[in-house]
Amino acid sequence: QNGAILGEQAEQSLSPLLINKIKASAARAAFVKTIEHYDFPACCLAFATPLGMKLTGRHGIDVSFVEHPVDKKSILFHGVNRNLPIIIYDALKDERYCHDALVVGPPYARFFIVVPIMLSQHTCIGTLCLMDTKPR
Repeated sequence: QNGAILGEQAEQSLSPLLINKIKASAARAAFVKTIEHYDFPACCLAFATPLGMKLTGRHGIDVSFVEHPVDKKSILFHGVNRNLPIIIYDALKDERYCHDALVVGPPYARFFIVVPIMLSQHTCIGTLCLMDTKPR
């Protein structure tokens, strides 16, 4: 509990810009460690918008936005508000995702892990996506 109080006091004494810079730096460091640890050729954070998914922290992916597919599911976001990862072993053989832009085009994802980013127990705002070009 003392650590939490000291953390709050330290945060109150820092400027908001510095706090945001520290948080962004910590998020980048965590993202880099994830990429290094799992050794995936492509990785991103995908955040839901009304028209599609905004991709940030991209590694091995050139696009920064992917539109929601018409009448199909997006491999980036499943609309499931649960705090469990989804694993797709071969997206090219999965009829739900075989036509997805990230499967048929760069980065040509085959193996896909999607981890929901939850604001609360029932509110998912996006996903951490790890991709490989080979099925597993």
